[in-house]
Amino acid sequence: MRPSTHIIGWLLAALGTGVYLLTLAPTLSFWDCGEFIATSYGLQVGHPPGAPFYQLMAHLFMLLASSSNTLAWWSNAFSAVCGGLSVMLLYWNIRLLTGDKKSVISHLAAITGAMCYLFCDTAWFSAVESEVYSMAMLMSSLLIWVMLRWYRYRSSADADRWLVLLSLLLGLSVCVHLLCLLTLPALLLLFLSKKHQIWSHWSIRSPRYSKGFVTTKIHTLTLCIVMLVLGLTPYVIVPIRAAAQTPINYYALSEGKDCSENFLNYVRREQYAHAPLFPRIWREGDKEYARAWRGGHEGIVGEMTYFFTYQLGYMYFRYLMWNFSGRYDSQQGFGSLQHGQFITGIPPLDRLIVGSSSAPPEHFPLDGRQVYYLLPFLLGLIGLFCSHRGSHTTRWVVGLLFLFGGVILSFYLNHPIYEPRERDYAYILSFYAFCIWIAFGSEHLMQWISRKSRKLGFVSALLLLGIPILMACQNWKGHDRSQWRMAYQVAENLLAGCSSGGLLFTYGDNDTFPLWYIQQVEGRYTDIDVKNINLIGPHEMIRLTGYENSQKHKPIYFTHFAHDAYDFLFSDRWQLAGFVYQLRPFAVGDAVNLDASVHAMTRNISWNLPADRDVEEVAMHFLIQYWRDVLEVTDSLCHNNRMCDARSIMSKTLGEIPPQRLLDPILSVDILSHACQVGLDQEACNLLENLRISIRQQLQYYTGMSESNQYVMHRAILACQQAEALLDTLFVE
Repeated sequence: MRPSTHIIGWLLAALGTGVYLLTLAPTLSFWDCGEFIATSYGLQVGHPPGAPFYQLMAHLFMLLASSSNTLAWWSNAFSAVCGGLSVMLLYWNIRLLTGDKKSVISHLAAITGAMCYLFCDTAWFSAVESEVYSMAMLMSSLLIWVMLRWYRYRSSADADRWLVLLSLLLGLSVCVHLLCLLTLPALLLLFLSKKHQIWSHWSIRSPRYSKGFVTTKIHTLTLCIVMLVLGLTPYVIVPIRAAAQTPINYYALSEGKDCSENFLNYVRREQYAHAPLFPRIWREGDKEYARAWRGGHEGIVGEMTYFFTYQLGYMYFRYLMWNFSGRYDSQQGFGSLQHGQFITGIPPLDRLIVGSSSAPPEHFPLDGRQVYYLLPFLLGLIGLFCSHRGSHTTRWVVGLLFLFGGVILSFYLNHPIYEPRERDYAYILSFYAFCIWIAFGSEHLMQWISRKSRKLGFVSALLLLGIPILMACQNWKGHDRSQWRMAYQVAENLLAGCSSGGLLFTYGDNDTFPLWYIQQVEGRYTDIDVKNINLIGPHEMIRLTGYENSQKHKPIYFTHFAHDAYDFLFSDRWQLAGFVYQLRPFAVGDAVNLDASVHAMTRNISWNLPADRDVEEVAMHFLIQYWRDVLEVTDSLCHNNRMCDARSIMSKTLGEIPPQRLLDPILSVDILSHACQVGLDQEACNLLENLRISIRQQLQYYTGMSESNQYVMHRAILACQQAEALLDTLFVE
């Protein structure tokens, strides 16, 4: 590659890494991040199929930490560096695909495509937290770059060294995430496209040395196999660390089987349910919820309608448009008209997509609202349609990356209804390929305009570079996690509410993995035994609680998720103790442990919500639940004439979690009522004023929609109307 290409690539790497570090999460985030930080720090055995090479590299980064409370930052920083290097390699790959031409236009087009990837929604999200997808894209980019280098220098005597390197990287990439294997069809195409020419080249030039040629190729193939196996060796740490009985040890879930079977079950993800290719609707209970997506059809027609409308349309195309058109908000979509939908910023189109082109009310979560006016999307379409003018191989390489990373992957994943979280990260390779088309489209437009006028060509270059800058400006606030600490605070509030030596049962990822992080990385609250019911099973949970033995040796607690799942087993033995439920050895008359709750809710640990940022959606669920606990405790305190304690709890919670940030008008009215009940008159007046304004803004926004869209949004409208009616009933202006 040209020196200028190398220099610009490294500058883009510095830019990408810098942006990601500036917006980096300072501690753990929700979902798998807590587990990845804990397993990387202690080299433990995470969920199948494992990511041992990622763990090793993240562990090296965490060795740079100066203290235990900066370990998470360094783990997150590893993702940021991977993200920046991926941008560099994307730029280099675009240059190789377009022939590494010397023209300024070619450079600017490649920069435009690479920067669109840098600032796109999905890549940015993965690059500022401890997840495998940023490193997976770095490995995928490396695989493509190495193969393109071989393709360019395939006729030289030492070209096969690139294939040997590719084999090593392929093995290592499997030790990060299987997503990297989606590059194989494109890599195979590059290899096969010149296979016959290479053999012809050697047979014509060196007919007397054909035996030596075959020997050389056999030697290369042997080296490739050896390097592939060598690349897979990080997986050796899985059984080794599992044998050490690490605290997090998913591998041990299959105890009793021989080592090889255990290992295969782990790598093949036998722990999880496998979605069949057909029928498309495969999970129990999904048929009822999928009725709308089937269009009223049954049989194969209904299944294919479901595939195109939900699995391909909603669970892939919507994500594509998030990245290159715009996004309504950061809330998860479950097929609703607005939450989780894509938008364009073009009023007539947005009215068709989300029912309104008006700006949502101010208190709505608007940090995740982004509009690009379809510019990146249209640029990518131009690149797609103009790619036929280039190399036939180039066209198909990018096309295969896009298809296998998107449409074909959607077919394989067979998304059920409904997913517990948005799955856009699974399609990151497809978005990567689309950014290559953006570069192709940029080059075509600049060349076409330059032929008309040189001055206009210069202006067009600036305008096209403005597209990724627009994406950066629109995405910055929604992706700036520098103040995100809610996962940590949720975990601390859960653990601090348990007595020393207690046993805490959790259920699900988001109330488990943050606890693992605090205990195993920062070494805090280690006297509390945390058990995830999903992993140990209900039978073990019942044994540990002493369900067949009334003698209790330690205080036992359940998170809300665990309590809701197994409330029926111990229906008369629960007591709310702050943010957790305590399981008593006998039936209790009072559903609230007042002393424990007052202690938990008035201690020095605070929630510390960022003042000028939206509350992330997962954290919002915990905050709403916490407020409901506060109201229950307040009711019980008032009933027992402990008004001072009730006032103290309400005052502290009102200051830390303002009700107007909950996006729940009915709950906010309930909070207002309790504030009045305990004598917080000034706070109640302020809350009343904010609530009235908020409800009126929401109703005005919804009534501006068409009648059909108002019908779709009837639940949100009804909640506002009920809250307004409650206000009118409880308070007179």
